[in-house]
Amino acid sequence: MATLVEDESSNNGPAVGMCRFDLADDSASAEVSINLNPRFRGQGLAGPILRAAIERFHSDNRTAQRLTATVRMNNSASAKLFTSAGFLETSTDSAFSYFEADEHSLRQ
Repeated sequence: MATLVEDESSNNGPAVGMCRFDLADDSASAEVSINLNPRFRGQGLAGPILRAAIERFHSDNRTAQRLTATVRMNNSASAKLFTSAGFLETSTDSAFSYFEADEHSLRQ
C-alpha cells in the first residue's frame, strides 16, 4: 500500500511525498518507508504525514500488528521521525538502524 500526498494549494502541483507499507508474507507485519519531495523537507510535514499514513494503513489492514522501518545511519532526521512516531530502535549495523513499533506504542 502506498499513500501519495499532493500539494492541495495548487492544481497539478508537485507531490509532497509518499509513504509506503510493504506487507510481510505472513501479513503480521509491514515495513514502512517515507520519502518527501526535497522542496517540502524541513517544514515539519513528515510527522503528520507518517502518522496519518499509519492510521490509514491500520484502518485498511487489521492483520499487521507490527511495523518496522530501516533507516540509513547517516539519516538522523528519519531516525528522529520514527522515534517521535513511537518506533523503538531495535538494532543497528554498519549501514542501518532498524526500528519497530506495535499498535500500542504507536497510540501513546
